[in-house]
Amino acid sequence: MPEVLEHVQMLSPRVVWNDEARDFTPWLASDKGRAALKQWLGLSLTDVKTEVPVGPFSADLVANLEGSEDDIVVIENQLEDTDHEHLGKLLTYASTLGAKVAVWIAARFLTEHRAALDWLNDLSEGEIVFYGLEVVPLKIGDSSLGVMFRTVSSPGESTRPGYVRERPWKDGGGDDWHHTSDENYPENIPMLDSVTGGMNRDNRIRVSWDQRLYIKLLGPNGREVRLFAGTKKGRLDISFMHTSREAIEAMLAPLNLQLPVMPEPHVYTDSPWIGATTNAQWDGVNTAIVRWLTEEVAH
Repeated sequence: MPEVLEHVQMLSPRVVWNDEARDFTPWLASDKGRAALKQWLGLSLTDVKTEVPVGPFSADLVANLEGSEDDIVVIENQLEDTDHEHLGKLLTYASTLGAKVAVWIAARFLTEHRAALDWLNDLSEGEIVFYGLEVVPLKIGDSSLGVMFRTVSSPGESTRPGYVRERPWKDGGGDDWHHTSDENYPENIPMLDSVTGGMNRDNRIRVSWDQRLYIKLLGPNGREVRLFAGTKKGRLDISFMHTSREAIEAMLAPLNLQLPVMPEPHVYTDSPWIGATTNAQWDGVNTAIVRWLTEEVAH
């Protein structure tokens, strides 16, 4: 008989760390905190210092990237929703110290502040990179505590909300686009333009292309949808990431699209998908995608 899995509950950061300066910042600087940042962000930090003087102010945490004494990392954290004050602090400390990496950690990112980090990543072109992380403490079973970080903004994902910097699916893409023109099916381009155009007009949704394989749509609720244009001529496939067939069927039912939800994996497990073939279907599909990516999700 398989072992029974423990229930996992997401907690408010204030339940675990009562005070940012006295509790959370020292934990981030500890071995466990740095290990968590390495796991979720992929950054290994050395020479970590807390409450570092910056003129009359103090930065929460300043460190170096492992293997490089010249690459300074500045981390600004807060245990509430993001606000303008902490964004200003992050920029002040990063610019004054000449940081190469700036990390903003908060309980929840407002859409506008996530957009600000995306915009900064676009402008900086890698001279300095910005990360936005939501810290999520976890209670496992009756007693054990854990933590995870949700990446809401990163240089690898940096596209401005409502803005597609490149359209490799239309321009051919040369060596930068995985599909050849035959694989990409010219007949599917108008459908791709239809959905990405609709998403561009909704500045809550981020549109990007990833791994030269698909178009990625990210919503403020953390949900993700991926669009595939190279599977079949005249059909665009829409994968709803990390959810159930039943959840997608319930979401689609009021729209009366008459599109079957495929339970078997399209490319990824636990990601049901639908295939749309006509402009009429796309009117409803656009509505469905926006609804799925923007509705509030209970935690």
